Amino acid sequence: MNYLNHSAPLGLLALALCGITGCAQQAEQAATANQEEAASFPDREFDPWAEPVGEETPEEAPEEAAGERVYFPSPEEREAANERAAEANEGNNEATPGEEAPGSEDNSPGNEGGAEEGQEENPQEPEPQPEPREEEPEPPRTGVHGDYDFDDGDSLLYVQVFKDESAFASGFAHNHAIRASNWEGQLSYPDGRAQDCELTVSLPVNELIVDEPQMRRRVGYDDELSQSQRNEIRGHMLAENQLNGERFSEITFTATSCSGGEAAAGRLTVRGNMVIRGESSPVTISLQYRIIEDSLYLRGELPITHAQFGFSPYRAFGGAVRNQDRLVIGFDLQSNTRN
Repeated sequence: MNYLNHSAPLGLLALALCGITGCAQQAEQAATANQEEAASFPDREFDPWAEPVGEETPEEAPEEAAGERVYFPSPEEREAANERAAEANEGNNEATPGEEAPGSEDNSPGNEGGAEEGQEENPQEPEPQPEPREEEPEPPRTGVHGDYDFDDGDSLLYVQVFKDESAFASGFAHNHAIRASNWEGQLSYPDGRAQDCELTVSLPVNELIVDEPQMRRRVGYDDELSQSQRNEIRGHMLAENQLNGERFSEITFTATSCSGGEAAAGRLTVRGNMVIRGESSPVTISLQYRIIEDSLYLRGELPITHAQFGFSPYRAFGGAVRNQDRLVIGFDLQSNTRN
């Protein structure tokens, strides 16, 4: 993506060069669009990133499995058990072959006639059977899995554009923060299988919002631009030699693979292709994530360049005002559904 930097005096000259009537009409339309859409700047009730999240947060140790512990006797206990077994064997061997072992006759009163019919003379007690163990329920799944939807109602998707500090008139120029509006994204990560990961994002180029005060503060800029400056910047941004919004109406990203996302918080890496101005370029996005209740939160930055997508940074007045080739796309996303 590309946007522009300028000074107020140089901006007035640019308006004169491009034609007062045409630029004024474009500025009026842009002002209306920006004022209406700026009101939808997302405002969360709490900060999901209040506590730091490391590169990869380990899962909590699972609770000890239910069931009997395995018992290992000491050497002394094993020796005593062997002695008791030997004594028992000696007692069993005293009986003469063919004779009943002592104690085998039942001389108790009432049983002189022998065992009752149908009753075994030496019934054996049944071996004790282990009590059936209840199957433990499977623990709830952790990590990124399932389907998630994103949009601009709860999420920020934006790009930062940087002026070239080495340009002659850079002191009159500004860095910029451009927010995407009315965009949609879907992430499908069934059972955490990387080969089945799907992520798509599509944003309308002509609904990009330029340098809102909230957005500038969000990225750390301490100044504000007037509405007329913002309108002028937007006009240059959508021009034919920049995003060319009339011909290329969408910017898209489509994932080809994902990795990570096993724990309740950590890092998710997404690889895919981004299309700007009809030009596709492979990119890798590294995102921190956190799952809170039923929402998935993602944040991260993706550095790209104009050259990746076949066009040059904005410049004016022989290069006295110009942008860097480097751009940074920012993500601060919250899912609004989970299946």
